[in-house]
Amino acid sequence: MIWLSVILLPWLIALLMQERTYRVSRFLAPLAPLPALAFAIFGDSNASASVDWLILGVHVGFGAVGQVFLFFTALLWSLATLFAFDYMRKDERPWRFHFFFLLTMSGNFGLILAQDIITFYTCFALMTFAAYGLVIHDRTNEALRAGRIYLITALFGETLLLGGMFLVASQSPSLLLADMQEAIAEAVHRDLMMFLIFAGFGVKAGVLLLHFWLPLAHPVAPVPASAVLSGCMIKAGLLGWMQLLPLGHGSFPQWSTFLVVAGFSAAFLAVIAGLAQKSPKTNLAYSSISQMGMMTVALGIGLATPEAWPPILVVLLIYTVNHALAKGALFLGVGVAGATGQSRWRQRLCLGGLMIAALAIAGAPWTGGAIAKHALKNAANLAPEDWYPALTWLLPLASMATTLLLTRFLILTWQQMKSSEKTSHPAPALWISWLILLVAVLGSVTFAIGRYAIELERSTATLRSIWDSVWPVLLGVALLIALQRVLRKRKLWPIPAGDIVVLLEKAFHSLRQIGRALPVPGPSYWQINIVASVQRLAESETKQDITNRVESLLKNWTAAGVGLVVLILLLVLLL
Repeated sequence: MIWLSVILLPWLIALLMQERTYRVSRFLAPLAPLPALAFAIFGDSNASASVDWLILGVHVGFGAVGQVFLFFTALLWSLATLFAFDYMRKDERPWRFHFFFLLTMSGNFGLILAQDIITFYTCFALMTFAAYGLVIHDRTNEALRAGRIYLITALFGETLLLGGMFLVASQSPSLLLADMQEAIAEAVHRDLMMFLIFAGFGVKAGVLLLHFWLPLAHPVAPVPASAVLSGCMIKAGLLGWMQLLPLGHGSFPQWSTFLVVAGFSAAFLAVIAGLAQKSPKTNLAYSSISQMGMMTVALGIGLATPEAWPPILVVLLIYTVNHALAKGALFLGVGVAGATGQSRWRQRLCLGGLMIAALAIAGAPWTGGAIAKHALKNAANLAPEDWYPALTWLLPLASMATTLLLTRFLILTWQQMKSSEKTSHPAPALWISWLILLVAVLGSVTFAIGRYAIELERSTATLRSIWDSVWPVLLGVALLIALQRVLRKRKLWPIPAGDIVVLLEKAFHSLRQIGRALPVPGPSYWQINIVASVQRLAESETKQDITNRVESLLKNWTAAGVGLVVLILLLVLLL
């Protein structure tokens, strides 16, 4: 029951979030993530539990990475909930926000603890669809458009996941996640399974070409929701990859190359798109896409050989903790910036805190980001020999690009603070939660060295390693200063938020206009004698044979999965 309380407590408190009871129930919201946080800190990493009578049997535990994921997820949710206590005070419908916020939290905690595929998918779907309420909370035209695109991409991703999970379940000896990686590695349709899993979770992880919901959802969602969307929910896609892709169970050179290329493409192209944005939150959304691209690169190296996965796992854990906490601090910092008013000392304090979080993501010396990038560079030795020369210069260039983008974010936020005409108002929960998160960002260095990378402590303290961390950051700042001067004289081609989806919307609009211009046959063309058709089918001798064949096909996991995928895709297209 202790395990289930982690998942069910946010869900139960969400049910109390009604207009009539909100004055009292809002004080319960900060309590919802505390059991998860306590369990992540004090729980036994080898503990597990099963509830055989629930659904098809619920199996929960930490697994290989669950305790780390639950720790940073619960910590960020805790601080975002405290932040929302003040931030949503003047909102017209704060109970509605907290209702969806807590349901999303419940799903997020559940998928981390899930050790069987049914529980994992159930919690993943709960998190996905509850987050829709956070995206459209403000009910503006922009929010409703972002929500519609989010829902379409979410349904598309869920469809791919369902198809992949049906195929995997048909080959696995059980529904436990621990058995599925090896089953995929040995399956006949391995590549199809890996594609469905990669693309299905890739929607949540912001993979290039599936990323466009992120730059639309982040600017319209309330600040606490944006923080957990980018800090926690986007990591659910990464966790899904780590749980189901056959990492450490063989060599997959084609998939390894594909993921590395896709990751670096996202890392650099997202920076280009992000530099063209004028909203700090949109800029941060593209930064998240870029950083998830770097984690995709690490995952690709892990697929190269079985020996590469253990050190890459360490890299991903350090990367994930650092990015989740620092990106959460940046998003919450946007909300704090809006509460500084015209107070110069508050503005400077806010800018200083944002710089700390930005430097942690960029990989400045003595930060969790520097350790993550140093560990990734060391792990690159395990990649195929023809990759290593390219990786040695692509990795620092990615750090430089990250610095370029986040320096642009700092400039945008500072400009907004300076031009603000609002007066500052007391918001202790905003400042307290944000400052605690900044301390956690600084503490992630200790976490990385103390728990996973003790051997990196000396190597990251050498002058060579410090310089390797410094020069990409300095070059990124210098390039942005030069770029700012160029932009004063010339205007670059604007890139709208959502980039690809804007082109898709225009293409769809053009097709609809063409369709309306085509001649439509009269009503008599579409008339069908349904009764006569059904009667002929009923009298057919092959009717029973067809029925039996369809029934036998539906009993097969693969056929049922393909049929379900086709059906849901049709529903998505009808949206």
